[in-house]
Amino acid sequence: MVGEEENCAGAQMDLLFLIDSSGSVGIDNFIKTLAFLNNIVSNLDIGEEETRVAVIRFSHFAIVSFNLGKYSTKTAVTSAINAIYYDGGNTYTDLALDLARTDIFATTTRKSLAAKVLVLVTDGQSKVKRKQ
Repeated sequence: MVGEEENCAGAQMDLLFLIDSSGSVGIDNFIKTLAFLNNIVSNLDIGEEETRVAVIRFSHFAIVSFNLGKYSTKTAVTSAINAIYYDGGNTYTDLALDLARTDIFATTTRKSLAAKVLVLVTDGQSKVKRKQ
């Protein structure tokens, strides 16, 4: 029926956070970003057959902090999030998006039924110049 909420329990999702750890973000806002991620994770069913979480942090480089399926409990995912380092440097969002495409979502072993969700958390414009 229209207007009724759908029950998504048991739905599979591969959730990837791209988090900006550049100098313009600052350490205080970076800590708020980690708290934001933990708040989202606290409302999800984490597990191999439910929601899997990965994080890429980026500044003047992009690196996978942890990959999909590495952690299979809420506690493990939040502990891994809290252990992510702040880097400083410039904002190269393109590097993180490319890593998401070529590493995280390209190598998933999950059935195609799992929703692939990317959440980008940044404070502004990337340093990449537009191609003419």
